[in-house]
Amino acid sequence: MCNHYAASGDWRTRMDVFRQGASDLFDWTTPRSNVQGDNLYPAHVGEILKPDGGRLTATSATWLYMPFTEKGTWANWMKTRRGCNNARGEEADGKWPFRFAAKTGRCLIPGEAFFEWDDGPKGGKTEYRFAFPDGRAFFFAGLCGSASPPDVGEILTYTMITKAAGGDTASIGHKRQPVVLAPDQVRAWLDPENTVASFAETIDPLATFTLTPVKGPKASAA
Repeated sequence: MCNHYAASGDWRTRMDVFRQGASDLFDWTTPRSNVQGDNLYPAHVGEILKPDGGRLTATSATWLYMPFTEKGTWANWMKTRRGCNNARGEEADGKWPFRFAAKTGRCLIPGEAFFEWDDGPKGGKTEYRFAFPDGRAFFFAGLCGSASPPDVGEILTYTMITKAAGGDTASIGHKRQPVVLAPDQVRAWLDPENTVASFAETIDPLATFTLTPVKGPKASAA
């Protein structure tokens, strides 16, 4: 599960080869959307790219997916559905609350790093930062959709697709990681004819990640 990722204001200029997968779909000169900082946590407002008339539009959205069918309040959803910041890729095609978004709400989540905790003892865990060695930005696979809870009105929300941990993430004892798209997967991910599950079976793209301890005992010892 991913509960923290980074996407700074200059991700557009750091997209490098990942940009190639959507170079003709998005205006890379558009200003950054209104977001809640460079480090994103569940229920924060981040930036996503979503299809709009054959192109991709950058927009602000809240990282805690709420299905359009939900009739409860946003305040209660945040308390009871914290896990909806992530969707298990193996299950999202057919499982509530993500199955509708799997067909109608594919999106790209810009990022530069994600963070996971190791399997150390309670009170002794270390958080690691996972990023590409050359600092390039990339896209996470995401799902998005609009809902209209009575306490806030219409709201656009998104979730990040996860899969079983690969070699780098598994090396710290973590069981899950986000799906990071390779350049040639961008268009395929946006096509709802391709199942979400098929992207949960892919290996990490292009290179291994650099692991940097940032919080906890191992970070303090570094």
